[in-house]
Amino acid sequence: MTLIELVTVILIIGILAIIAVPRFFSSTAFNASGYFQTTLSAVHYAQKLALASNCDIRVTINPSGFQLEQWNNGTACNAGLGASALLPVTRPGSSDAFAETPPDGVSITGALSFYFDGIGRPHDAGSGTLIAAPVGVTIGTRTLTIENETGYTRCTAGCS
Repeated sequence: MTLIELVTVILIIGILAIIAVPRFFSSTAFNASGYFQTTLSAVHYAQKLALASNCDIRVTINPSGFQLEQWNNGTACNAGLGASALLPVTRPGSSDAFAETPPDGVSITGALSFYFDGIGRPHDAGSGTLIAAPVGVTIGTRTLTIENETGYTRCTAGCS
């Protein structure tokens, strides 16, 4: 190997290092991906809990984060049956509330407040009516969408 070839290889490695190294030290993309998956799992859990308990479970997602709550007034646990108190849903195996704020650098665009009824259908938390069309919120670069009627939750944009 000649000196010119060696300098060329070192120069190419240096250019690659300048481009690639910042990606390894910036965790924002990884944090956004992880928080998106956490939120998606929380919504899935809320629907499964509503099905298992036959109680309405409210999901709130906004720029401050997400939280899961259950209606309960001692005798009724459904939004339309006079249940007025909202109690935090606890994480499985813990007494901590099922709520989380986004990590630094991760933005949430839009806001959702809905609840799953006892058969897993999503309702608007304000009016109590079934969600008429798919609704979504953007977390980082990914869009989380909740389908009307079924409550199927999935990533619909930026999912790669």
